[in-house]
Amino acid sequence: MKLKAILLASAAFALAACDSDDVAPLSTNGPLFNPSQQLIVQVIHAVPDAPEVNVTLGSSTISGLDFKGAIGGIGIEPGTVGVTVSAVDADGTIDVIGPANIPFAADTITTIVAVGSTATIQPLIVEQPLTGPADGNARVFVLHGFEGAGIVDVYVSAAGVAPVAGDLLGSFDFLGELGPAEVPAGDYLITVTEGGNAANVLYDATVTLSAGLDAVLVATPTTTGGTTAPLSLVGFARNINTAVEFRDDDDPGFVRVTHASPDAPAVDVVADGAVLIPGLTFPNDSGIAELPAATYEIEVSPAGAYPGTVVIPNDGSTIPLAVGAGTTTEVLAIGPLATIDAITATDDPRSIAIYAKVRAIHASPTAPNVDIHVSAPGAALSADTVALADVPFGANSGFVPLDNVADPGAPDYDITITATGSLTPAIGPIALELADGDVITVIARDEVGGGAISADVIVLTN
Repeated sequence: MKLKAILLASAAFALAACDSDDVAPLSTNGPLFNPSQQLIVQVIHAVPDAPEVNVTLGSSTISGLDFKGAIGGIGIEPGTVGVTVSAVDADGTIDVIGPANIPFAADTITTIVAVGSTATIQPLIVEQPLTGPADGNARVFVLHGFEGAGIVDVYVSAAGVAPVAGDLLGSFDFLGELGPAEVPAGDYLITVTEGGNAANVLYDATVTLSAGLDAVLVATPTTTGGTTAPLSLVGFARNINTAVEFRDDDDPGFVRVTHASPDAPAVDVVADGAVLIPGLTFPNDSGIAELPAATYEIEVSPAGAYPGTVVIPNDGSTIPLAVGAGTTTEVLAIGPLATIDAITATDDPRSIAIYAKVRAIHASPTAPNVDIHVSAPGAALSADTVALADVPFGANSGFVPLDNVADPGAPDYDITITATGSLTPAIGPIALELADGDVITVIARDEVGGGAISADVIVLTN
């Protein structure tokens, strides 16, 4: 386990140089954006275990559309157009929908929604009038994109008013649709329950449907776990030309704290003056804690010493930590006690079906800067195998994709760590085996007490 963990840390650092640790910006090429045409196309990515996708419409391509992402305002000529959706793998693209010739009618808004799972992905195509809602009204088109959820009932009632039978907008199953429904602008409570069982509430959210809103929404699975509602509504609002999401009102946020300061005692983590995580010891993590979505003032003290002694921060202030609904934030105490500090990292627990996601954080204060080499099993090191150079203390690789390229039980990569600028292995080569869908954070650390890099690491899984 120790060997595999070190190897994972190396791989994550290495691949950060091959693939940016930032999400690639959504881009387009070809004659896409021409709203003066008689036909407007919108595209929504609603497949929870799929990577970013590229969507080709005729000779034009939308690149880098991720889960819950949406794009619209695409004007094309009416007629039959070739459509292809390609999943962006760790080392290329895979066509998952099409190529298919799809007819597009004039004077319509046509929405292409990728739904299902990566294994069953399919397009859901709906049309609605090109004209917008009447003055003072909002228009919403709701699609069922939650594979396996079965029939659900959708209620729309006044904000703050529990729905009754008369508020039932309709019932639909996977791939079904409700609407488009046009209603006066205002605040509404949208409630989704199991079909025929109003007591089993799957989702309820108070939403503002503003005048002119013209939205296509997809009921799709959430991917954060915990007590988060099992679904959210994601889609595209044509009137403001942006992707939108309506989350359940009670969705919490998630925080995990890791004690990575090698000579620090057990600590209490305090949020808004109350102990949130007591007695956390090096080199352990707290597990994932749920908190109501809000901004908290965070402090860290030796166990039992709050409020008399605060070590993070050490200037008498607090650390503001914004916890968003459905998001997960990692907080790490790093460095020796004399200069202990805290860093944060936004987590991404969504599992991708066709590759693993690995991230590494350098939290060993005594380790020098290093080069990370990624190579085929048995291959010699060279300047070309340096995947990440001169990695400093505190570096975070971000989540990067790693393909499972070998048969189960066989190594996929050799990972080797050298001093910066050297081709002489300091650690490794170490064989790395991964499984598709893995989501792993590896934290390099010192030995207990500090002063030497550890042969062990802290491994966090989602």
